[in-house]
Amino acid sequence: MKINQFGYAPTNHQQIINELTEIHFLNPANLKISDPMELYRDFLLEYYSQHASLTTRLEKIHNLMATETIDAATFTKATGSVSAKAFYNIGLQLLGFLDGLDFSLEAPFKGITQLGLPKPLNQSTMNRDQLIDAWYRLLNTRNKYGQLLIDYIAGKGYYQQLLNDSDFKIPLFFNGKAQAVFNTDKLIREVVYVESSLDSDHDGKRDLLKTNIIRPAETNEGYQAPVIFTADPYAQGMNEKWSEKFSHDNKRPLKRKQPNHLTYQDVEAQPSNVTPPKPRKINGRTTKTFTHQGSEPRTLTGSGPLVPRLRP
Repeated sequence: MKINQFGYAPTNHQQIINELTEIHFLNPANLKISDPMELYRDFLLEYYSQHASLTTRLEKIHNLMATETIDAATFTKATGSVSAKAFYNIGLQLLGFLDGLDFSLEAPFKGITQLGLPKPLNQSTMNRDQLIDAWYRLLNTRNKYGQLLIDYIAGKGYYQQLLNDSDFKIPLFFNGKAQAVFNTDKLIREVVYVESSLDSDHDGKRDLLKTNIIRPAETNEGYQAPVIFTADPYAQGMNEKWSEKFSHDNKRPLKRKQPNHLTYQDVEAQPSNVTPPKPRKINGRTTKTFTHQGSEPRTLTGSGPLVPRLRP
């Protein structure tokens, strides 16, 4: 099995320190640690920091093997430089790979090559700076399930514990990639109708396009979030009764069709020269919301026609 490791932006050491500080793997306390092994142990404890109990975090680390006979918790009690072999043994397990199935604790570098993972540092041991760089690269490596490791722990609640810290930066980018740091319990969901320039149902009025908007609560305070538009004509379901009534009945014998010499120009659709109806007049505002995709919105406040524009 090979996993494509695209999308990594080469980053210098100082920027790595800055970014690891922003996501709280580095902090004022452990930045003072000069011993590589002590810092590595702190990284592993922080990796499992969504577990409040230190006992639980240590147990998690005990379940990782640094060598064929020594677990990670025991291994990181030592001091000095960090064995690259042990680092990548532990790293492969954090990425979800299994010893004896996906790789061997005796030869982690061979496993890295076979799995198509990023090439490891070319040292047998790591000093403090090399450890920091290697940890950053590990967080930006795709795991067994195709997720970046930093995204995987974000899904486990890593960022949620940091939302109340006054120095936690929002929005947050790690190796150029936006992180899932907004509180999803406070997302704003609303519905607006955008007036198009078409009258596809020929009722003499411009079509209204229903738009479901999900945005962070911070946008009410001036934050401008990037937007992803997804066109989904079936999100609200289908009018099956109308469809059955007006659709072509295909439950009939097929007739032989005589060949002809039509060209593309003969059947090419021509642009309509019909002038669309005038824009609608706005007489009021109506606010709607929705709970999830596909649900019908309910009216909360206001009255009158819906505003055919997107809110900022």
